[in-house]
Amino acid sequence: MHTSTRILFAALLGLALTPSFALAQDTQPAKAAAEVKPQPQPYLLTFTIKESLAGKSAVERNYALTVIADEEDSNHRTVSMRDSDRVAEKKTENGDDTFYVGMDIDVWRVKRRGEVLIVDLRADCASPVAKGVDGNHPETRGWKISIVAVLVPGKPTVIYTSADAVTDHKVEIVATAKPLSEK
Repeated sequence: MHTSTRILFAALLGLALTPSFALAQDTQPAKAAAEVKPQPQPYLLTFTIKESLAGKSAVERNYALTVIADEEDSNHRTVSMRDSDRVAEKKTENGDDTFYVGMDIDVWRVKRRGEVLIVDLRADCASPVAKGVDGNHPETRGWKISIVAVLVPGKPTVIYTSADAVTDHKVEIVATAKPLSEK
């Protein structure tokens, strides 16, 4: 009887401890599931660049780029857009002198933090405005920016604005991010 009491006691002890072991094992998969990081997400970034002179709309340009946003620093490629030309200015002995007109946008990094995107970008623009005083050298108006913008997906956001007090030239850039998984 003494041996059967030991077996019964061991069986009861084993049954009593089984829920504790099961509970301890169940918490580990829950922690692992909570630590799963979101996957990189593609977004369509649209830019509207509005320029005005003396209160009158001069130029409005629209561009769209596809980027990948991630929760952490990633090695996703820089996304660039070039919409520019070299225009012949005058003939010289060595060929044509040219000048650049157009728009360049470089998106260096896009990070996702919760519900917002942090976009590190650079933009460069040069536009012809008039013939020069001597008739040979057209004048250009240019601007360059390097900014970090915070965008709420689906909400157009003014990310840059400037005004030149001398020429009354104004620039405004509006950016919108839209997840590509949406229809």
